[in-house]
Amino acid sequence: EETMASGFDKIKFTILAKRKVAITALSFFTKDALEESNVKISTMAGTYTNSLFSLDKWQNVLGTTVTTTAYSTGTASLMKFEFEGIQIVVEGGQCQSFEVYSDSAIMVQMSTNMTEGDVAYEDDALQIFTGGVMEDHSPKPIQFNGVIGYDGLARV
Repeated sequence: EETMASGFDKIKFTILAKRKVAITALSFFTKDALEESNVKISTMAGTYTNSLFSLDKWQNVLGTTVTTTAYSTGTASLMKFEFEGIQIVVEGGQCQSFEVYSDSAIMVQMSTNMTEGDVAYEDDALQIFTGGVMEDHSPKPIQFNGVIGYDGLARV
């Protein structure tokens, strides 16, 4: 199995909440150093459709312009994007999808034996599924290579 890091300007992935959580931030590495890189993050309840003609109902939760660092320099640091004033609450057993766009490309892991929708990583609160990118009009599986910030929400 060969795993490699690649950068794409738009990625999608889905998480499953094992218990009720509020997603507060996404952090990721960028491929290119840009003075002004547009970053947009959208989300939707459930699982997305990875096709060119998807009718998924995405909600914009973040749009900003930042200065990014190049991944290859060895000084790359995670860029953190917090969802201020927006609560993305995911009930236990429910899925939430994210679409992330960046002019400076988002670094992800790719491997030959990945399948979109497989569990890529999990902890006690979240399962993160292998996501996807559109490359040359065809879907390719990727693994989100960043950090998902969340707060555990106690039952009231």
